[in-house]
Amino acid sequence: NQKFELLFKQIKTKLLSYLKHLGINENTIDLYMTRSWATISNDKERIKQHKHQQSHISFAYYLKKDIGDSNIVFFNEDFRNEIVPSLFTSPTLKKAGVIKEINLFNAPTVDIRVEEDDIVIFPSKAMHGTQFNKSNNERISISGDVVCLAKDSELLENMMPPLEKWDKI
Repeated sequence: NQKFELLFKQIKTKLLSYLKHLGINENTIDLYMTRSWATISNDKERIKQHKHQQSHISFAYYLKKDIGDSNIVFFNEDFRNEIVPSLFTSPTLKKAGVIKEINLFNAPTVDIRVEEDDIVIFPSKAMHGTQFNKSNNERISISGDVVCLAKDSELLENMMPPLEKWDKI
């Protein structure tokens, strides 16, 4: 849609910055946006936790968002720092005072405060949704999924080969 040409040009720039931030050589891969959609949330509507397993990178651009509207939430599935099973999720361990405080290293969820005109870019495999019990005054986001293909997959096993090397069956 031509109406969104400028927006998607800016998103492309942000996606390339995201790759650079991750230490990825953007000259070795091609990015393909596979789909994009808009979401309008009103009242107490929320987006349940989910993943975009068919893609590599996802984004959400906040076209319209009031301060009181729901924010995006990322759910910690792996608990990489959990040294004892259920240490960060057990209500009894919290009551017993084993966990003194919830922080970024032990939190079961991370809420990202977003504002209008913000874009959040994240791995598609990240479990995410929106906050519970917030009122939304017509929060509008435009989201999309991106697939990464190697420009040259000759020595690579982990990345998908260039599109021109595919053979449709």
